[in-house]
Amino acid sequence: YWEVTVILALSAVVPAVMAVLLVVYRRHFTVLATVRSVRRYVLTVVLSGVGLIALYVLVGWLQKDTGFTRPIDVSDLLN
Repeated sequence: YWEVTVILALSAVVPAVMAVLLVVYRRHFTVLATVRSVRRYVLTVVLSGVGLIALYVLVGWLQKDTGFTRPIDVSDLLN
């Protein structure tokens, strides 16, 4: 299964390399983002993360009686 290992490694390494390259070559980008667009981006990322966490907990809570081998509560879903 070495092929799966290579694919998984590349799927993690390629975005990391791209992020490093963007930081290194940041000074070559002459157009800077406005403060408003940066705030909107950060707000979108944070709200998306919170929404995904809430969706994960909701789906886990809805499956609490059938999808797990032991009784669970919300703290189990958040850990």
